[in-house]
Amino acid sequence: MKKFILAFMFIVLFSGCYENDDPPITLPEEYVDVAFSPIDTRINIGIFEEMEQSGRIIKLLFTTEEAYSPAGSQILGNISRNGNIYQIELNELDISDCGAAITVPAMAFFELGDMDDGDYLLSIEINSKIVNVMITVSEFSFNLTIQPNSILTVNQSSILRIPQTTIWGQAESFTSEPYRLFLDSLVILGAEPHGLQAGNYRYFEIFSPDSFDTHSAKGRRYGEYFLYNFDPDTLILRNLVKRFAKRYDDSIYVKLDGGRGELYRSTVLRNEP
Repeated sequence: MKKFILAFMFIVLFSGCYENDDPPITLPEEYVDVAFSPIDTRINIGIFEEMEQSGRIIKLLFTTEEAYSPAGSQILGNISRNGNIYQIELNELDISDCGAAITVPAMAFFELGDMDDGDYLLSIEINSKIVNVMITVSEFSFNLTIQPNSILTVNQSSILRIPQTTIWGQAESFTSEPYRLFLDSLVILGAEPHGLQAGNYRYFEIFSPDSFDTHSAKGRRYGEYFLYNFDPDTLILRNLVKRFAKRYDDSIYVKLDGGRGELYRSTVLRNEP
Protein backbone atom coordinates (compact mmCIF):
# COMPACT_ATOMS: atom_id res chain seq x y z
CA MET A 1 0.00 0.00 0.00
CA LYS A 2 1.33 3.42 -0.88
CA LYS A 3 0.31 6.98 -0.29
CA PHE A 4 0.88 9.86 -2.63
CA ILE A 5 1.78 13.41 -1.69
CA LEU A 6 0.77 16.02 -4.23
CA ALA A 7 3.70 18.25 -5.10
CA PHE A 8 3.44 21.17 -7.47
CA MET A 9 5.79 23.91 -8.59
CA PHE A 10 5.22 27.25 -10.20
CA ILE A 11 7.30 29.96 -11.84
CA VAL A 12 6.03 33.52 -12.04
CA LEU A 13 7.52 35.90 -14.58
CA PHE A 14 7.25 39.37 -13.07
CA SER A 15 8.29 42.68 -14.56
CA GLY A 16 6.09 45.15 -12.77
CA CYS A 17 2.95 43.64 -14.38
CA TYR A 18 2.07 40.75 -16.70
CA GLU A 19 2.30 41.55 -20.38
CA ASN A 20 -1.03 41.24 -22.16
CA ASP A 21 -2.52 40.05 -18.84
CA ASP A 22 -0.90 36.65 -19.37
CA PRO A 23 -1.29 34.39 -16.29
CA PRO A 24 1.73 32.95 -14.42
CA ILE A 25 3.33 29.91 -16.00
CA THR A 26 2.47 26.76 -14.04
CA LEU A 27 4.32 23.50 -14.52
CA PRO A 28 2.33 20.24 -14.77
CA GLU A 29 1.39 18.50 -11.56
CA GLU A 30 3.73 15.76 -10.38
CA TYR A 31 3.35 12.97 -7.85
CA VAL A 32 6.00 11.89 -5.37
CA ASP A 33 5.71 8.27 -4.25
CA VAL A 34 6.20 7.92 -0.48
CA ALA A 35 6.43 4.55 1.25
CA PHE A 36 3.63 3.69 3.67
CA SER A 37 4.69 2.12 6.99
CA PRO A 38 1.81 0.33 8.72
CA ILE A 39 1.68 -0.01 12.50
CA ASP A 40 2.93 -3.55 13.04
CA THR A 41 3.81 -3.34 16.73
CA ARG A 42 1.85 -2.97 19.95
CA ILE A 43 1.43 0.59 21.23
CA ASN A 44 1.82 1.81 24.81
CA ILE A 45 -0.24 4.73 26.11
CA GLY A 46 0.56 7.10 28.97
CA ILE A 47 -0.68 10.43 30.32
CA PHE A 48 1.22 13.27 31.97
CA GLU A 49 1.23 17.01 32.62
CA GLU A 50 3.81 19.20 30.93
CA MET A 51 4.58 22.05 33.30
CA GLU A 52 5.22 25.53 31.99
CA GLN A 53 5.34 28.90 33.70
CA SER A 54 2.12 29.88 31.93
CA GLY A 55 0.28 26.79 33.14
CA ARG A 56 0.00 23.04 32.67
CA ILE A 57 -0.71 21.05 29.52
CA ILE A 58 -2.21 17.55 29.83
CA LYS A 59 -0.83 15.24 27.15
CA LEU A 60 -1.13 11.69 25.94
CA LEU A 61 2.04 9.88 24.96
CA PHE A 62 1.96 6.91 22.59
CA THR A 63 5.10 4.79 22.11
CA THR A 64 5.76 1.65 20.09
CA GLU A 65 6.97 -1.54 21.75
CA GLU A 66 9.44 -1.90 18.88
CA ALA A 67 12.45 0.41 18.83
CA TYR A 68 13.98 1.99 15.75
CA SER A 69 17.32 3.52 14.80
CA PRO A 70 18.20 6.29 14.26
CA ALA A 71 16.11 8.23 16.76
CA GLY A 72 13.28 10.45 15.57
CA SER A 73 10.60 8.04 14.32
CA GLN A 74 6.98 9.08 14.84
CA ILE A 75 3.50 7.62 15.07
CA LEU A 76 1.28 9.64 12.73
CA GLY A 77 -2.31 10.27 13.70
CA ASN A 78 -4.93 12.81 14.74
CA ILE A 79 -7.28 13.64 17.61
CA SER A 80 -10.68 15.30 17.96
CA ARG A 81 -12.89 16.01 20.96
CA ASN A 82 -16.62 16.20 21.64
CA GLY A 83 -17.24 16.99 25.31
CA ASN A 84 -15.74 14.21 27.40
CA ILE A 85 -15.14 11.91 24.42
CA TYR A 86 -11.91 11.92 22.39
CA GLN A 87 -11.58 10.25 18.98
CA ILE A 88 -7.97 9.27 18.20
CA GLU A 89 -6.64 7.67 15.04
CA LEU A 90 -3.14 6.22 14.86
CA ASN A 91 -2.54 5.80 11.13
CA GLU A 92 1.04 4.76 10.40
CA LEU A 93 4.69 4.96 11.39
CA ASP A 94 7.08 7.56 10.04
CA ILE A 95 10.43 5.79 10.33
CA SER A 96 13.27 8.29 10.52
CA ASP A 97 16.34 7.95 8.31
CA CYS A 98 18.37 10.60 10.12
CA GLY A 99 19.02 11.50 13.74
CA ALA A 100 21.02 10.25 16.69
CA ALA A 101 22.41 6.76 16.20
CA ILE A 102 20.45 5.21 19.06
CA THR A 103 17.53 2.80 19.14
CA VAL A 104 14.31 4.26 20.58
CA PRO A 105 10.55 3.74 20.16
CA ALA A 106 8.48 5.79 17.74
CA MET A 107 6.33 8.37 19.56
CA ALA A 108 3.27 10.57 19.27
CA PHE A 109 2.04 13.32 21.61
CA PHE A 110 -1.54 14.66 21.74
CA GLU A 111 -2.80 17.55 23.86
CA LEU A 112 -6.06 16.87 25.70
CA GLY A 113 -6.97 20.44 26.65
CA ASP A 114 -8.73 21.41 29.88
CA MET A 115 -9.97 18.47 31.93
CA ASP A 116 -12.07 19.01 35.03
CA ASP A 117 -12.38 16.21 37.57
CA GLY A 118 -14.38 13.37 36.05
CA ASP A 119 -14.32 10.54 33.51
CA TYR A 120 -13.19 10.87 29.89
CA LEU A 121 -13.47 8.29 27.12
CA LEU A 122 -10.70 7.76 24.58
CA SER A 123 -11.84 5.90 21.47
CA ILE A 124 -8.55 4.89 19.85
CA GLU A 125 -8.42 3.40 16.35
CA ILE A 126 -5.35 1.40 15.28
CA ASN A 127 -5.33 -0.66 12.08
CA SER A 128 -9.14 -0.31 11.80
CA LYS A 129 -9.59 -1.72 15.32
CA ILE A 130 -11.02 0.43 18.10
CA VAL A 131 -9.86 0.23 21.73
CA ASN A 132 -11.63 2.21 24.45
CA VAL A 133 -9.69 3.74 27.35
CA MET A 134 -11.28 5.50 30.30
CA ILE A 135 -9.35 8.32 32.00
CA THR A 136 -10.49 9.28 35.49
CA VAL A 137 -9.18 12.74 36.44
CA SER A 138 -9.00 13.95 40.02
CA GLU A 139 -7.13 16.68 41.87
CA PHE A 140 -4.42 14.20 42.79
CA SER A 141 -4.13 11.69 39.95
CA PHE A 142 -4.87 10.37 36.47
CA ASN A 143 -6.15 6.79 36.29
CA LEU A 144 -6.39 4.81 33.04
CA THR A 145 -8.65 1.79 32.53
CA ILE A 146 -8.29 -0.04 29.22
CA GLN A 147 -10.58 -2.67 27.71
CA PRO A 148 -8.91 -6.06 27.02
CA ASN A 149 -7.18 -6.07 23.64
CA SER A 150 -4.01 -7.19 21.84
CA ILE A 151 -2.76 -3.93 20.31
CA LEU A 152 -2.75 -1.28 23.05
CA THR A 153 -1.19 -1.46 26.52
CA VAL A 154 -0.92 0.81 29.56
CA ASN A 155 2.41 0.64 31.35
CA GLN A 156 1.33 2.83 34.25
CA SER A 157 -2.39 2.83 35.03
CA SER A 158 -2.11 5.52 37.73
CA ILE A 159 -0.01 8.70 37.56
CA LEU A 160 -0.01 11.05 40.53
CA ARG A 161 -0.18 14.79 39.92
CA ILE A 162 2.61 17.06 41.13
CA PRO A 163 1.62 19.93 43.46
CA GLN A 164 2.63 23.34 42.16
CA THR A 165 5.05 24.03 45.00
CA THR A 166 7.08 20.82 44.49
CA ILE A 167 10.70 21.16 43.31
CA TRP A 168 13.12 18.38 42.43
CA GLY A 169 16.49 17.82 40.79
CA GLN A 170 20.14 17.29 41.60
CA ALA A 171 23.21 19.18 42.76
CA GLU A 172 26.72 17.81 42.20
CA SER A 173 30.31 19.01 42.23
CA PHE A 174 33.90 17.83 41.92
CA THR A 175 34.48 18.48 45.63
CA SER A 176 32.01 17.98 48.44
CA GLU A 177 31.61 21.59 49.56
CA PRO A 178 29.84 23.37 46.63
CA TYR A 179 26.87 21.04 46.23
CA ARG A 180 26.39 20.82 50.00
CA LEU A 181 26.36 24.60 50.30
CA PHE A 182 23.73 24.74 47.57
CA LEU A 183 21.42 22.24 49.29
CA ASP A 184 21.88 24.01 52.63
CA SER A 185 20.97 27.29 50.93
CA LEU A 186 17.77 25.74 49.57
CA VAL A 187 16.66 24.87 53.08
CA ILE A 188 17.62 28.30 54.45
CA LEU A 189 15.51 29.96 51.73
CA GLY A 190 12.42 27.88 52.55
CA ALA A 191 12.70 24.35 51.12
CA GLU A 192 10.81 21.86 53.29
CA PRO A 193 10.15 18.08 53.30
CA HIS A 194 7.86 17.28 50.34
CA GLY A 195 5.16 15.35 52.23
CA LEU A 196 4.03 13.51 49.06
CA GLN A 197 2.56 10.03 49.07
CA ALA A 198 4.42 7.11 47.53
CA GLY A 199 3.81 6.51 43.83
CA ASN A 200 4.75 7.44 40.27
CA TYR A 201 4.66 11.15 39.36
CA ARG A 202 6.26 10.47 35.93
CA TYR A 203 9.06 13.00 36.47
CA PHE A 204 10.04 11.18 39.64
CA GLU A 205 8.92 8.20 41.71
CA ILE A 206 8.56 8.10 45.49
CA PHE A 207 9.03 4.84 47.38
CA SER A 208 8.92 6.18 50.95
CA PRO A 209 9.30 9.59 52.66
CA ASP A 210 13.09 9.29 52.42
CA SER A 211 13.45 7.29 49.20
CA PHE A 212 12.76 8.57 45.68
CA ASP A 213 14.08 8.37 42.13
CA THR A 214 14.35 11.42 39.84
CA HIS A 215 15.21 9.32 36.75
CA SER A 216 18.56 11.02 36.16
CA ALA A 217 22.25 10.31 36.70
CA LYS A 218 25.11 12.25 38.29
CA GLY A 219 28.30 12.99 36.39
CA ARG A 220 30.50 14.42 39.15
CA ARG A 221 32.08 12.69 42.12
CA TYR A 222 29.98 14.31 44.84
CA GLY A 223 26.29 15.08 44.77
CA GLU A 224 22.72 14.40 45.84
CA TYR A 225 19.23 14.35 44.41
CA PHE A 226 16.62 16.52 46.11
CA LEU A 227 12.83 16.69 46.37
CA TYR A 228 11.23 19.47 48.39
CA ASN A 229 8.18 21.62 48.88
CA PHE A 230 9.04 25.26 48.14
CA ASP A 231 6.27 27.82 48.67
CA PRO A 232 8.12 31.18 48.21
CA ASP A 233 8.52 32.93 44.86
CA THR A 234 10.67 30.72 42.65
CA LEU A 235 12.63 33.70 41.32
CA ILE A 236 14.62 33.14 44.52
CA LEU A 237 15.54 29.68 43.25
CA ARG A 238 16.60 30.98 39.86
CA ASN A 239 18.87 33.56 41.45
CA LEU A 240 20.34 30.92 43.76
CA VAL A 241 21.21 28.56 40.91
CA LYS A 242 22.69 31.46 38.94
CA ARG A 243 24.80 32.62 41.86
CA PHE A 244 26.29 29.18 42.43
CA ALA A 245 26.83 28.67 38.70
CA LYS A 246 28.86 31.87 38.42
CA ARG A 247 30.78 31.27 41.64
CA TYR A 248 31.81 27.67 40.90
CA ASP A 249 31.55 27.59 37.09
CA ASP A 250 32.24 24.08 35.71
CA SER A 251 32.95 22.58 39.12
CA ILE A 252 29.24 22.50 40.03
CA TYR A 253 26.13 21.33 38.18
CA VAL A 254 22.59 22.09 39.37
CA LYS A 255 19.41 20.87 37.69
CA LEU A 256 16.18 22.15 39.25
CA ASP A 257 12.62 21.55 38.01
CA GLY A 258 9.34 22.47 39.61
CA GLY A 259 5.57 22.29 39.52
CA ARG A 260 5.27 25.96 38.51
CA GLY A 261 7.27 25.44 35.34
CA GLU A 262 10.73 25.94 36.83
CA LEU A 263 13.49 24.72 34.55
CA TYR A 264 16.78 26.02 35.94
CA ARG A 265 20.18 24.73 34.81
CA SER A 266 23.50 26.01 36.09
CA THR A 267 25.08 25.40 32.67
CA VAL A 268 22.61 27.90 31.16
CA LEU A 269 22.40 30.52 33.91
CA ARG A 270 26.17 30.87 34.32
CA ASN A 271 26.30 32.44 30.82
CA GLU A 272 23.84 35.20 31.69
CA PRO A 273 25.14 38.72 32.51
